[in-house]
Formats: sequence, structure tokens, C-alpha cells
Amino acid sequence: MEEGNEQGSTVSRGRRGSAKGEQTRMRILDAAEELFSVRGYYGVSLRDITVHARVENALASYHFGTKDKLFVAVIERRAAEHRADMLAAFEQVIAEAAPGQPSNEALVRAYGRPPMEKIGRGKDWAAYIRLIVSLQNLDRRDRVSILTSPFYDDVIKYVIDIFLRANPGVPRRRVLMGLYFLHGAFIHILSQVRALERVMEEQDEPLQGADDVLDELAGFFAARMRATN
Repeated sequence: MEEGNEQGSTVSRGRRGSAKGEQTRMRILDAAEELFSVRGYYGVSLRDITVHARVENALASYHFGTKDKLFVAVIERRAAEHRADMLAAFEQVIAEAAPGQPSNEALVRAYGRPPMEKIGRGKDWAAYIRLIVSLQNLDRRDRVSILTSPFYDDVIKYVIDIFLRANPGVPRRRVLMGLYFLHGAFIHILSQVRALERVMEEQDEPLQGADDVLDELAGFFAARMRATN
């Protein structure tokens, strides 16, 4: 009986230690995500992160090794769900339009709805989306772009291909430029959504949610794709 009790106590201590270690790891990830989203990769040190997480400095290195690996872990934690939601949104509009091609309006809504919905889910996802937005301005040869490209490059190619196939009679250059402008406008909205809400409220035209924004973007993009010159 005594041996059993001792063994049980050892197992309990091990589980408590493991649970505490996981809690510490999550605190570091949360702190890193928030700081990276505000200051960018180069404006944050491991010490900044551990201070923000209120843990000992050595614990960031213990759990993640280097800042590069911690940054990748931050992206990896939410990337799979984010990717899945993006792909599901496009697959839905494609299925609804079959056997034809989906409209540009439907594609723009599918493009924008997942990140906007995630921003509305709370500060954690809002920080992640801000972080992803901040990466868009980096040179493709930048070390941070190289670290994160495996998570989203195939999705970007997939989205471009969908828009090209949906606009077979439109010059390829126009579709690509239109996507670039659409992406730029959407990135700005995601990073400044509160400013947009404030401007519209001041003009007595309050936003009616994410669909209100996406409908306007969809209208602009679709009109350009229909233009004859």
C-alpha cells in the first residue's frame, strides 16, 4: 500500500508539473503573439516576452529555444484553423455555384469573412490577425517571411487561381492587379477597423458588421472586373 501511495504521489507531482509547464508555455505564446502583433518581429526580444508573460527569462529558451522557433510556434498555433476556415469559405461558394463559376462578389466575401469573424472572437485572435497583417509588408526574402511562408504560400496560390478561373474573359493582368488592390484595401481595413467604425459613426452611417464592409469591397472589385477598358 505504501509503495502504491508513493507511486501515486510521484505520478500526481509529474502531472502537476506537466500542467504547470504547459500553462507557462501558453503564457509565453500569448505574450509573444501580442507583442509581435504590435511591435513586429524585430522590435521584440525574448526578454520582452518573458517580462510581459511574467515568467523567468530562461523559460522562453527552455520551452522554445530561439526567438525564431518561438515566432514559428506562435504562427503554427492558429495557422491550421485559419487556413481551414479560409479554404472552407472558398469551397462553399464554389460548390454553391457549380457547375458554373462563383461570382466575384461571392469570392470577395469568402476571402474576407474568415479573418473578420476571427477578429470578432476576442483579443487573442485579433492579435494573431494583426500579426499576419503586419507580415504582408515584408520583403519575400526577409527572414520572417521565409519562416512563415510554409503556412500560407499554397493558400495564396490557391486563391489567385480561383479568381483567375472565375474571370476567364478578363485580362489576366487586370485580375492580378485587382487582387493586389483588394488585398491592400482589406489589409488596411483589418489593421484600422476601429478607425473605419469611428469615421462611419461620425457621419451617422454606422457599420452593420463585417458583411457591410465586405459588400462594399466586393462591389468595387466586381465592377472593375466587368469594366470594358
